[in-house]
Amino acid sequence: MLSSLPLLFIISNLFINFIVGQNVNNSRSIISKTCGCYNQGICDPYTGSCICPSGYLGRQCEQLESTTLCNNVVCKNSGACNIISPTDSTCWCLLGFHGKYCERQRAASRCNEIQCQNGAMCYEHSPAMSVFAYCLCPPGFTGRFCETEYFRCSQVGTFVDQYQCAQGSYFLCDYTNRLIVGTCPKGLRFNLNKMSCDHASSVTCPNI
Repeated sequence: MLSSLPLLFIISNLFINFIVGQNVNNSRSIISKTCGCYNQGICDPYTGSCICPSGYLGRQCEQLESTTLCNNVVCKNSGACNIISPTDSTCWCLLGFHGKYCERQRAASRCNEIQCQNGAMCYEHSPAMSVFAYCLCPPGFTGRFCETEYFRCSQVGTFVDQYQCAQGSYFLCDYTNRLIVGTCPKGLRFNLNKMSCDHASSVTCPNI
């Protein structure tokens, strides 16, 4: 009888360890379900926090590491810091300024390099780091410098703007041969047959 006691003790210990192990595993699975890791982060069952892949930060890997690139960048003259890659950022400058931190004033405008014609006005456009100058043409003119006249009022009536038809533009000519530009709401085109704005599918614009 006494010889069977050690065996009974061993069996009882194994049973207790099995029960405890099950409880630990259950608690770990509960923790892993509540981690809420983003961006393919891996849940640490011991701490309940996330192990983040390269490029991500935060308890749940919710923050891009690159978002910190602008923290220590001071853009001058109202420039704005923008992240251009996971490892690099740059300052986007207002018109008239340039340099790494927009610290230098542009000596000359891009508009000095082109000559707009027929009363057109020059404007500067700055997508990202480049600056472009372009001519905004008056009604009836087109071309890089607005050098080409394609419409002039010769009689009273309503006419298609052949260059801006797809944008819903049309011309009105009064008895003084004054040219007035009309514009349809976005997505519509002017239908001469109906003398009103119509669905784009119902209006065929001239091929230019």
